[in-house]
Amino acid sequence: MYFTRHLEAIIRRQNSTASVLWILGPRQAGKTTMLRHLAEEEHRGRQYVDLENSKTLAEAAADPEQFLQRHTPPLILDEIQHAPALLRLLRQSLDTHTRPGDYWIASSVRTFELDTLLDGNTALLRLYPLSQREITNVSCTPFFPDGSRLLLYQDTGKHANASTLLSRFVEGSMPGKRSVSGSKRSPFYAAWLNSYIQKDIQFLDPDIEGQQFQAFLQAVAIRCGKPLEYRTIAQQVGIERDTVLDWVYYLTSTGLAYLLQPDTLHDLPNTARTPKLYLMDTGLLCYLTNRPEQKPEKIYRGEERMLENYVISEIVKGYNNAGKDLKGLLSYCRPKGGQEIPLILWDAGTFHPVLIQKMGCANPEDLFRTLDRGGAPRNTGAVLSMEQAVRPLPMDNWTVPIWLL
Repeated sequence: MYFTRHLEAIIRRQNSTASVLWILGPRQAGKTTMLRHLAEEEHRGRQYVDLENSKTLAEAAADPEQFLQRHTPPLILDEIQHAPALLRLLRQSLDTHTRPGDYWIASSVRTFELDTLLDGNTALLRLYPLSQREITNVSCTPFFPDGSRLLLYQDTGKHANASTLLSRFVEGSMPGKRSVSGSKRSPFYAAWLNSYIQKDIQFLDPDIEGQQFQAFLQAVAIRCGKPLEYRTIAQQVGIERDTVLDWVYYLTSTGLAYLLQPDTLHDLPNTARTPKLYLMDTGLLCYLTNRPEQKPEKIYRGEERMLENYVISEIVKGYNNAGKDLKGLLSYCRPKGGQEIPLILWDAGTFHPVLIQKMGCANPEDLFRTLDRGGAPRNTGAVLSMEQAVRPLPMDNWTVPIWLL
């Protein structure tokens, strides 16, 4: 049931003119399982090559040209970042290979060599951990705060009360974690983090010390949903401010985190200048911040930022899974003298303000009106909360249940 949106996205790319499909995502995002499954479904005899296998990698490094002659398309090259020589040859061969879908390449990290493939012959598919719609096996519809649309796709989501939602939050959304029964989150994430740091982060920078990077992860997890304080994090972890910037980039480039930018592109009364970081798997967030496994309701003791992380990550996954470009689509705003608007969704030159609260507020219009001092036209607003049904609020605003995301 986890392959629905991946199948649709890959088939869409294959039917385009792209010879190479690049699947980029963190470990445990289901890349390998998905690729093998899709190769079986297409019935083209596509070979699978794992470049983390030491013997296979040695063969590719010794004679990359002969390696590609022996492994001909259609072909899957998994964890290709380990074989830059293959990438260079592949880049050269794209001038003669024009069949869509000849090569599927997968990686856990983004490197300069991989970026050189990003031209008209390559389509990039970003994988994040599973969305709640994938986990509950319903259609992957991106959130949009339009009243008629909300009422229509209210029937497509899977209803969940507050207790169920909190359990999903703590359980997390890594495909590998979903196969672990019972309260075995801590051993799973401890092993996953060790693998992630050793195989991905230290691949990007061999000089990074594992325990220090995990301390950095804990520092940013504690500040989830808050503006990034680079100097404070640097002092806490014992690194330079520029190192914090580099490490934040590693988190986002490996798909482990998302940076929500303050709105500086539009004419809004905004005092926020620093991005906010959200982890794309709330199970990992709970692990890093020592949240309980057995009583997830305890996460709400004054910590609605945790709920905000869940909501933002689900919205990002929803748009990503629908193949939407997130650039310039999502931002946040803090009007001078007013309450922060944690999400601004832009559409055709208008913006939709979104609040995220445990319980929906009676009327957010006064708060939303503080944004009207800018020149951009305001559209329908929404309050995402633990309420169970879509319902209208005054002035064309809506209460939206989080289970609908």
